[in-house]
Amino acid sequence: MVAERLARSPAEAAAAAGALGDRLLLKILWPDITHKAEAGGVLLDVPPGEVTATYDRLVAQVGAPMPRARIDGVLLSPMLRDGVESIIRVQMDPVFGPVVMFGLRGIFVEVLRDVTFRIAPFGAEEGRHMIGEIKGSAVLEGARGRPPADVEALAAALARLSQAAAAWRARFARCRCARAAPTSARSTR
Repeated sequence: MVAERLARSPAEAAAAAGALGDRLLLKILWPDITHKAEAGGVLLDVPPGEVTATYDRLVAQVGAPMPRARIDGVLLSPMLRDGVESIIRVQMDPVFGPVVMFGLRGIFVEVLRDVTFRIAPFGAEEGRHMIGEIKGSAVLEGARGRPPADVEALAAALARLSQAAAAWRARFARCRCARAAPTSARSTR
């Protein structure tokens, strides 16, 4: 999983930036916007020294069209240089309890709806089955000269999240790990 920090002010963003790396991704946290990039709510490759000004600019440009919108803050995370971004969600279903969703980020989820679901809890073997079910699984095997992803680590993460969701089922409604980025042991940052 990729480290992330939530900042609710420019000062919090500046304090978090140093621990996250030399280039950062900043994403607005606004529950009313599903596709943050299309709304101008994602800024890439931001140096830590520019985080304070970038935070202010991001909040202003996204909030301008809707001044009464509730902005929860800005999520900061390191820019990924390799790996494949995936998304893992847990949603509480009224009939089945916690259900885990897995897919690759971007158009794979948003346009192609290339995701799979499982009822929690499950083990790493079931996590591997989930990974193999999506159409984008070939990307995880290494495509266009990229190294293969660490599918075993991703399967273990799916299993651990499902087990935590089952154990804490009475304490949450949903959980989203939007920047899980499996990388192979041979790849470098």
